Amino acid sequence: MLSEVILQGRLQTRQIEDGEGEPRQVVEVVAGRVYPLEKRQATPAEVTFAPLEGEDENLPF
Repeated sequence: MLSEVILQGRLQTRQIEDGEGEPRQVVEVVAGRVYPLEKRQATPAEVTFAPLEGEDENLPF
């Protein structure tokens, strides 16, 4: 299950060695605060479409 959040924090970089002893750089997200977002469904009144101006014969429909 995936959830959307707002994250407040910082990026941190550090050096590590991989399994073969090669140096690698990693970037980590260090979260200070995490705010979950609520999903909401758009109601029909919130969904609007701009009307087309003129006719376009190149449209496939």
